[in-house]
Amino acid sequence: MVEKLYDCLSVLDKTELKLIKLLFFVGYSERELSKITGIPRKTISYQKRRILKKLKKLLN
Repeated sequence: MVEKLYDCLSVLDKTELKLIKLLFFVGYSERELSKITGIPRKTISYQKRRILKKLKKLLN
């Protein structure tokens, strides 16, 4: 399952992968990431949901 997840992560574009890494592997919250990047928190939240939905489809 872990290998499949990493295969699916490799399908993401650079921006999507960076967001997922910062949120889930580094551990930043949406609020922290918003302060660091200057991107509104709601935009980060929307992108995260969209990317997770994409990963879910790829994993199935």
